[in-house]
Amino acid sequence: DLTEDLALRLKVFIILAFFAGLRRREAARLTLQDIDDAIEFLLWVRRSKSKHGIRVLRLDLLMLDEHLKLLRQQVTACLDRYGSNRSLESIPLLPDETGDFCQPSFYSEKVRDLMHAIFETGSAHLLRHSFATLFLVRSDIAVHGLSNSLPSQEFDHPMFKDPAMTRFDLLLFGQGSPERRPGYRAMARPLWILQSLIGHSCPETTLSYYSHA
Repeated sequence: DLTEDLALRLKVFIILAFFAGLRRREAARLTLQDIDDAIEFLLWVRRSKSKHGIRVLRLDLLMLDEHLKLLRQQVTACLDRYGSNRSLESIPLLPDETGDFCQPSFYSEKVRDLMHAIFETGSAHLLRHSFATLFLVRSDIAVHGLSNSLPSQEFDHPMFKDPAMTRFDLLLFGQGSPERRPGYRAMARPLWILQSLIGHSCPETTLSYYSHA
């Protein structure tokens, strides 16, 4: 029942929630000004309920190339439709049919219906929780390596392989190599980075409510 245009917007909304941890309102209020893929693929989250301030996410370190391709397709679609007579800051990344900002509930209801049809449960906000869990699982792999005792089929997704994990290492450790060792200190930095990415004021909130690892 989805048009091609709406299907693309819905995919982008899911990508932003699941692979970047955005709240539904944050995703719905993004504009084309908030996307910068000139060198790195940056996303500026300027409009948020959080008191943590503006967040800048390097999506090229968080996502697969196929996700970035869909984001670029959506940017191009918006530019083609609205770019001739509107500024970038006035064009929503995920507009409604009239080119205005969508209500956050529009996408969250679509996602809920989709998840219920596939999994019989779920919500848009669960995608944000899942982002936190996925981030911590990938961080553990980056710090300790992938254990041979884990079922390989569960980690056969490209998110757990190179080049995605190499880029993820860059997000966690910068240009240096990760120091693979057990213990709290090894995971303290990933938790701090996750807190910053997700827009929380303290890591306790992130660990208590937004991860299910």
